[in-house]
Amino acid sequence: MPLKEVSIKYTPGCVLFCFNLFLLTVLVIELASTFRSKSSGTSFKASDSKTTLTNENEGCNWIDDYDECVTSRDGRTGQSFSDSACMW
Repeated sequence: MPLKEVSIKYTPGCVLFCFNLFLLTVLVIELASTFRSKSSGTSFKASDSKTTLTNENEGCNWIDDYDECVTSRDGRTGQSFSDSACMW
């Protein structure tokens, strides 16, 4: 059985829609990569901070203030995470 030739007509509206879809896809990919690169820098070691981190608290899980959190280390003792930098 011979194949039929199919004719596809691209209207200006279709071309414009496809182009806009392409641009939107590129934008989403760019935003996602930007978000990933910024979010990967949210954690830091105590030695990287210019502020001395304090561990005078009941533990990072009890801190509900951003400024206090990012300047603290976990105050619980005897845990594998003791004295680790708190992350917001």
